[in-house]
Amino acid sequence: MAVAAAALLALALTAACGADAGTADGTADTPAAPFDFGAPNAATGAPIKIGYVNEGQSAALDTTNEERSAKAVSDYANAYLGGLAGHRIELVPCQIKGTPSGAQACGSKFVRDGVVAVVGSSPGQPSPVIQQLGTAGIPFAANLLAEQQALRAENVFIFGNPLSVFGTPAQHAKQQGYKRAAIVVIDVPGSAAPAKQIAPMIFGNAGVQLDVVLVPPGTADMTPQVQTARTKNPQQWFVLGDPTFCSTAAKAFQTLAVPDALLFDSRCLGQNAASALPGIEKLKFVSTYSTDPADADYALMQGIFAEYGGVETDGSSLTAFQAMLSLVRAVNAAEPTEVTPASVAAALKSAPAVDYPLGHGIKIRCDSPLAAISPNICSTGGLLADADADASLKNFQAIDAGPLYAAPAAPAED
Repeated sequence: MAVAAAALLALALTAACGADAGTADGTADTPAAPFDFGAPNAATGAPIKIGYVNEGQSAALDTTNEERSAKAVSDYANAYLGGLAGHRIELVPCQIKGTPSGAQACGSKFVRDGVVAVVGSSPGQPSPVIQQLGTAGIPFAANLLAEQQALRAENVFIFGNPLSVFGTPAQHAKQQGYKRAAIVVIDVPGSAAPAKQIAPMIFGNAGVQLDVVLVPPGTADMTPQVQTARTKNPQQWFVLGDPTFCSTAAKAFQTLAVPDALLFDSRCLGQNAASALPGIEKLKFVSTYSTDPADADYALMQGIFAEYGGVETDGSSLTAFQAMLSLVRAVNAAEPTEVTPASVAAALKSAPAVDYPLGHGIKIRCDSPLAAISPNICSTGGLLADADADASLKNFQAIDAGPLYAAPAAPAED
């Protein structure tokens, strides 16, 4: 299971970096009015260092906005949350640059600089970092990560739920009483492998028979594949792919007048999503964060981004916000008497349940294994949302699929 789950890393990375939260998924622009953070609670203890690892900037990817987001959260925590257990946070960023040597260099830097913990959103090539941190006894905390070593290594904490991409639609199908579902997934290894190996187990635990429909990238007309899958009478469809792939699927559903429940992954929301996904107001979207302006955490995030550095609101900055604030909330809730690598790890393992940032009520706790696939996953929640005609998401609903991850089960039979 851990080997199969490693492919979910590609899903987590794409979900974190794909959507522009200021446009396609309907989030509001950073507010001009000052945000009321409440009464100041400045950190007074001696400064401590926290590492932040990200991919950085390359020809294929630019996650530097993550660093700005993590720094903004650190500055906010230092001013209003008492830092980390009363100590002022000094952020130590490092960019992997997409290579094992870059990850090795970051691991060495963190150990050399004496950080008490390392945080990341969904970094690629994390194994060298995890290995070095493990040897030095330094905890590593990520937002969404499904790399094999991260799922099993000691002192690794995964705040978000990388399994929610399947668990949320499976739990929704169970809640609705559906007995059969279909996943239309882009046929590339990072998506197809977990769809074939993990999704049937999770849907099977929900009592739902799952049909996996693999469609090659670049397919111009998906009508034949959808028509063939309809012969098995699925009551729910879930689409997993990039915005172009999702658009083709949506057009096939419209052409065939598919009347069943239609769920899409939120990374389907690319530019011009309203026109690319016909009938978007009738679709539901699976997400890992809420972009509802009415949510307190979203308003807090906008205030932090405006006050500390003018951070751009996008998928990269949102998931970094989740990672950094999760660490601060969990450690502070445990109230450790000192801040060292060992005490931070112990605090994370003993902290009571705290709100998962942008989780719309989802809680995180890392004191006991929540999923059979990994003891390091700290949440079993996910989000489901409706869409307006302009592609903005609304009516976010927290979905807890914990029982579906508890133990492997054979897929439901016909």
